[in-house]
Amino acid sequence: MPIDRTPSRAPEPSALEAAPPDPRIAEVAAWLGQFSRTLKTCRLYDAKNPTSIKFREDLSKALLSLLSAHGGIALEFTANEVRFDGQPVLTARTREDNFAMPFYRDGLRTLLFQPDLEAPELDRLLDLVLAVTAHRSNGSEDLVTLLWDADLPHIDMAYVSSETDADMGGDEGENVTQLSAERAAELMPWPGGGAGRGAGGGGKEGGEQGTDRDGAKQSGAPGDSSRSSEAGGGPMAGPTGASGKPGEPGAAVRDEALQLRSEDWLASDPVHELEACYREIEATRAEEAERFMHELTQERAEELIARALGQVRSALSAELLPGDRADLSAMLGRVLQECIGGARWADARATVECIVQAEGGTWDTTPLVNALTQPESLVTAAVVRHLDESSAIELGEFASFARVLGPPATEWIMGIVAIATHQRARRALMRTLTDLCEGNPERLAPWLADERWFVVRNAVAVIGSTEGGAPVGLFRPLLTHPEPRVRQEVITALANCPPPAARPLLLELIHDTEAVVRNAALHQLGAKRHPETSAALLRIVVDAGFRKRPLEDVRAVLGALGGCAGDEALPHLEEQLIAPRWFSAGAAPHCQAVAFCIARIGTPAAVAMLQRGADSKTPATRDACRLVLKGMGRG
Repeated sequence: MPIDRTPSRAPEPSALEAAPPDPRIAEVAAWLGQFSRTLKTCRLYDAKNPTSIKFREDLSKALLSLLSAHGGIALEFTANEVRFDGQPVLTARTREDNFAMPFYRDGLRTLLFQPDLEAPELDRLLDLVLAVTAHRSNGSEDLVTLLWDADLPHIDMAYVSSETDADMGGDEGENVTQLSAERAAELMPWPGGGAGRGAGGGGKEGGEQGTDRDGAKQSGAPGDSSRSSEAGGGPMAGPTGASGKPGEPGAAVRDEALQLRSEDWLASDPVHELEACYREIEATRAEEAERFMHELTQERAEELIARALGQVRSALSAELLPGDRADLSAMLGRVLQECIGGARWADARATVECIVQAEGGTWDTTPLVNALTQPESLVTAAVVRHLDESSAIELGEFASFARVLGPPATEWIMGIVAIATHQRARRALMRTLTDLCEGNPERLAPWLADERWFVVRNAVAVIGSTEGGAPVGLFRPLLTHPEPRVRQEVITALANCPPPAARPLLLELIHDTEAVVRNAALHQLGAKRHPETSAALLRIVVDAGFRKRPLEDVRAVLGALGGCAGDEALPHLEEQLIAPRWFSAGAAPHCQAVAFCIARIGTPAAVAMLQRGADSKTPATRDACRLVLKGMGRG
């Protein structure tokens, strides 16, 4: 029969003042409410979930504190309520929210927690209750059997045996679940507890006859038995099968079931305390409401990703269980994709740092980079569009994010450089690539074979900018690249290479078909004196067709020769300076170029040669030498 939900009338204040309630009642009721909430939480979340773990820890701490303060606690179970010391402490409000029913249904009538209880024992009890109340449970195991097998040393129980109806002299058809409340004290105790152990040990003192787990009869006079078949109630009717009529045994059970309507306040608590609490809440209502709205506004103002990262940092600072780090890394991977797609580079960098921390200090970014470098990657296409329109600050934030991805991001960044349209974005990305390729510029070697000349030029520029010198062997195939700007960029990159390794390539480039390439190579060769370079340039100077070259080429060759040659080149230069038949109109510029070359050599022998030329009878030679000596302060 369903429980009547008409609330019972509160006790009179005078009665409450005359007989103040036992404080243990409220504490036990609060703990049972906590037990009920823990069961609900553990059904919602996995056992490894931090929320479930915290609820279990709080439940254990509360019970241990309760046992330490009041000693052992014996809980008595009926069909719809839990009692302590004869007082109801938790009553079912609905059929679905009946905490006592799983215990009572499986025959458990009294549960005793001893003072020296340990937290793992309570955890085991919680697991067993969850097992018998799970939706997937097939009912093959009852709670008493599971508790018996668990053998918890500090938890005793009194229960109804499967043979109780026969052993205790009950009539045929008697419903065991409807035994009277008086019989609860006469049921079988926990076998390992011994006589007089907690509330469940009262059966031996009463001389009852029951059965142990193996079916062996316990000696003693049969106790008095109440007939429950006459009550006609169901499992929800109470211990005596309440009929709902005043004066019958079931009426008392029904009244007791109506006393508790909340997990937060017991009907046995004084009313004046409830009123005081209400007044206290009402006094701070406005302030607390304002505080709540302020915190809610702040929470909503904060970006979702920032809140998520804050929660992850808090989790990482706590003690994690095995597998938690993998779960956090998987979640952070999705957050990182969201950050990249939304061009939130600062959050993306913070997410990578959290992933690295979750992974124990190392994280392989290769899978992420491989996904981003796919030609059909829509994320990369969106990133390129955003970077082309970004400010210098945003480009700097992206560069910082790219650096935390490490060297594997080189391929992705170079792919962005290849399709970016704004020079400002490309320059910022190339500086980032230089940092990523530090110590391993060969990462960009595949890009040197790209069909787009500007991509090759950018790759050469990055390789040439790396610290420690670029690998010269990467540049040799580019000496014949069809685009002059690529060959010119190679010359610029060779300036950062060791001179002995770069010199052979530069000597090849002085024969390039493009004057701008030749002149750039000559300029580098003339920066340092070297006999091999001097000999190569002298072969060009003494060639019969040298005087027929354009004046710009002549000046470039002679300028480089003056920078790399010594006195060994002076005889050949003197032939160019003082030559027969130098009376043509074009002799003067040529002689001036030769004189400047000799002046750049700058040795005493070179100065003496210029002084002899200043006295020459050939006007072109004389004027060129006097002009150079005057510039040297010797005129």
